[in-house]
Amino acid sequence: MDHDMTNHLDSIHASERLKRKTKAYLRHKTFDYGRDTMRMRSSRIRMAGCIVAAVITFAGIGLYRLPTAYIDLDINPSMELNINALGRVISLNGLNDDGAELARVLNVSGMSYGDAMQYILISDPLEPYLEAGSSISISVTGSSVQQSETILKDVVCRAYGIADKENVYYCHADRQTAREAKNSGLSLARYQALEELRKTDPTVTPEYVQDMSMSEICSLIRSHQLDDPCQ
Repeated sequence: MDHDMTNHLDSIHASERLKRKTKAYLRHKTFDYGRDTMRMRSSRIRMAGCIVAAVITFAGIGLYRLPTAYIDLDINPSMELNINALGRVISLNGLNDDGAELARVLNVSGMSYGDAMQYILISDPLEPYLEAGSSISISVTGSSVQQSETILKDVVCRAYGIADKENVYYCHADRQTAREAKNSGLSLARYQALEELRKTDPTVTPEYVQDMSMSEICSLIRSHQLDDPCQ
């Protein structure tokens, strides 16, 4: 119909200037015979697609960077691995001076938590601390008990490949205990050992056990335990 109208205009004996002006007017009023409308609609669809893609991308980045579990590794260096919902390490943080020094040289970001634990335990910088008889304490806090137990089982098995089983201590804890440990400036394993020690000696402070090895803390706990009066 639009083309018929254009042909009809061509048959009218009028000045070329008037014809051009009339065609331009009609084109403007009909959005270039509908083509402009289609271009605008296509442009809006492409823009909407870009917005959706951007939202999905940023949501994925947010999910990747959001920790859902924490693994505390305590030998004498104390370190904490932040784990996301995909089981990948977001960051490795030192919880004492030795741990902070190791965290600066051990790059485990992006690794699975199992591979990261393996890498840390066999790394050269950690070797001096893993002398015969040194204990390894592992604590896990997760968004659920099931997640904590799954992670704990994997990383403890990795530790068994490095140290004697009797020298590997492990547990998982709830978030409240994890928050209390963080507020005290101690790793979760060290904090739980401190709480156990406080049962027999309430005067013990976090600063007192901060730089002790876990073996020393465990020996201290045993030394404070009272003999069974029934024996």
